[in-house]
Amino acid sequence: MMFSIFGREVKSYFLSPVAYVVTASFVLFASASFYYRAVAFPGMLGSAASSGFLDVLKQNRINYFVLSPMLNDVVFILMFLIPVMTMRLWSEEKRASTDELLLTSPISVSRIIIGKYLAGLLFVSVLLLLTFIHVGFLFYYASPDPGVTFASYAGLFLFIATAVAVGLFTSTLTANPIIASVVCLIIELILTTLYGVGYSIKSPDLGRAISYISWKYHMLDMSDGIIGSGDLIYFAGMIFIWLFLAYQSVESSRWR
Repeated sequence: MMFSIFGREVKSYFLSPVAYVVTASFVLFASASFYYRAVAFPGMLGSAASSGFLDVLKQNRINYFVLSPMLNDVVFILMFLIPVMTMRLWSEEKRASTDELLLTSPISVSRIIIGKYLAGLLFVSVLLLLTFIHVGFLFYYASPDPGVTFASYAGLFLFIATAVAVGLFTSTLTANPIIASVVCLIIELILTTLYGVGYSIKSPDLGRAISYISWKYHMLDMSDGIIGSGDLIYFAGMIFIWLFLAYQSVESSRWR
């Protein structure tokens, strides 16, 4: 039954014109970012060499100057696209009054939530896979560090897995998809800016604790090729928390 929900949501994604507009926009902006980074690469190498910084990077030059900046741009792009692609996951059910049918069906709320979450995650993952074309060019014409590249993409995937969970939760709060999208974007921006807020606080312990809440804190380690157990626990915990909140939101609406 969970996979029937998953299949229905996936089908609705690929039959929606919004999905194709989002995909085209993502490919356009991601490709523009890659092109700009690749063109600017020789000039950055020259500046780094003149400052004596180039020798420190060694084999990670492509990752540092091209791949990591491009993936940072991809994160920024997805922060605006994920709310658009997740805003209808549950709000559309509310708007069409089909949520009552789902809640009275034999399918448990947890399976409905997981099915919708996996559908949203699959679509955004397809967008992420499209950037492999750019990575393929890098590996064909240059020599990026495979370990750093894998860790960077692992961090990016965990980011989108968390962001989709946030989007699903905000979608359960209202029947208006636009409001759900805006609330999701606000939460994403908060989770991003907490990194800088933490380091601006004079108290080191408090600042570190606030920065730790930000997903940027954990993604930076992964962009350097470091996948720590603490980072994996953080993202797993964040995904669980937002899905649990989505479950509680839907469950509470059953008794209203």
